[in-house]
Amino acid sequence: MQYSFQIVLFCVALFTAQLSIASLPEPLDPRVVAEFSFEDRIKNSKDLLEKMQKATVDERSAYRQKLRQKFEDLEPQERKELHQKMRANWDSLTNAQKDIIKAQRQAMLQFLTPNEKEEILKERKKWLRNMPEDERKKWKEKFSGDK
Repeated sequence: MQYSFQIVLFCVALFTAQLSIASLPEPLDPRVVAEFSFEDRIKNSKDLLEKMQKATVDERSAYRQKLRQKFEDLEPQERKELHQKMRANWDSLTNAQKDIIKAQRQAMLQFLTPNEKEEILKERKKWLRNMPEDERKKWKEKFSGDK
């Protein structure tokens, strides 16, 4: 009897460990992320990348949906100020630091399924459509490489 109880406990512990490995954390508040130093941002991104690789497609999709919701929950003025702060943070980085962040973003895309990539592309297009025309023009120039 005791042996079967130990097996049950072992299975429960193993199952719980698997759940904790595969589950993604709650997305951080964008206001908190905007205050991260470069080193904190890299560490957080690295940790998230490791968890995203172990997560299921549904878990990654739910994470992205929660993250979008956190941005949408901000007041429009607060969202605009946050965008400006994040833009200023980006502009203050050296080219080497920007390359590190770009490499991390590319690494995040490497393990996504084609459907996930398509979903992200649709979200980006929707995001660009909802952007004011002058901002949209800046982003299109940035993505196309024109200055």
